[in-house]
Amino acid sequence: MTQNSIAPRVSIIGLGNVLLGDDGFGPFTVELLRTQYECGPEVEIIDLGTPGLDLAPYLYGKYLVIIVDAVSAEGKPGTVRTYRESDFLDCQAPLRLTDHDSGLQESLARVRLVGRGPSEVRVVGVIPEHSRPN
Repeated sequence: MTQNSIAPRVSIIGLGNVLLGDDGFGPFTVELLRTQYECGPEVEIIDLGTPGLDLAPYLYGKYLVIIVDAVSAEGKPGTVRTYRESDFLDCQAPLRLTDHDSGLQESLARVRLVGRGPSEVRVVGVIPEHSRPN
């Protein structure tokens, strides 16, 4: 692999739907990161919208994955919470990562099954002012 084709080892992933108000936190945040900061080729900053199980390829072979999204948690709207993988795998953090199904736990299980899961996963979430419509 040449120096110009370094594979990203860190992924910062924005999840959410910009059409659903507060659920646009993830895409908005990664767009700010992408336009206001410069990262090396080992870091990718991507807006995935609401990928569900299609999240797995973005976790595959990474060292660190940071997911940015709205979360369903107790607290004042606008509060930012950070979670480790163990927090959401133990259901201590009921994450709202897509409209229908988070896909995060299932996607992590898929990439871990083949031995290519990320070394570390963090979720940076904001408590929304308005809940998603059912």
